[in-house]
Amino acid sequence: MAQSLKACPRCGAAQPLQAEVCPQCGHQFRTQFQALPGTQLVGNPQTPGYQPLPYAAQPYPQPLKERSTAMLLEILLGFFGLPGFGWIYAGRTTTGLILLLGLVAWDTLIMCPVTVLTAGFGICCVLPINWTVMILSAISLNSHTKQHPELFRP
Repeated sequence: MAQSLKACPRCGAAQPLQAEVCPQCGHQFRTQFQALPGTQLVGNPQTPGYQPLPYAAQPYPQPLKERSTAMLLEILLGFFGLPGFGWIYAGRTTTGLILLLGLVAWDTLIMCPVTVLTAGFGICCVLPINWTVMILSAISLNSHTKQHPELFRP
């Protein structure tokens, strides 16, 4: 039956896995991890002597955001055809960018040609559509801020 061996890190001599001291050079093999003086072991909590660092256990608290600021951004900028900034402030960047870029693309790619082709009549549709998007977005944002009181002040 073959015996498992390990190499001595100091002299390279092959030693049995159970050896605690190398008979060639006297090197003492460590059987478990030990912290150097003035240091702590970090990593696996199963390791003997493990102590977590004091800052590792406490996540950085996020400051609460103002619900009214999110709503004002969404309504005021949405009134001018730029919805989504309230969502971005609220931390939902993807939703905000979809609203913002979607409405800008709608106005540019659809409503501008319609306005030109209808000799200006299409402009009568732009504002109601933009304001409808702004109102629906503000209602959804208000609902989102109420559903997440851990992120917003009352």
